[in-house]
Amino acid sequence: MVKTNWLSGYKLSKELGINQETLKRWAELGFLQKGTHWKRISHIDNEILSNETPPEKGEIIYHLNWCKEQMRAWKSRDAKIPDIAA
Repeated sequence: MVKTNWLSGYKLSKELGINQETLKRWAELGFLQKGTHWKRISHIDNEILSNETPPEKGEIIYHLNWCKEQMRAWKSRDAKIPDIAA
């Protein structure tokens, strides 16, 4: 069960059922926007902490709900998720 909306790439890829490399590619191509869908950890704060191991400084974390929302938007426009995958 997810305790926080911000997850590591590994955890988010498992939640979404996609490859972690696909997630990275979407961020690199701008399909997922920095500051909205993902951010790089500069410090650990209460927003990010959960019962699981917190991410390390410098790691990229992704917002679960906003990434899911983006994927729903793609599907609503009949975008084939594999077509925009890595």
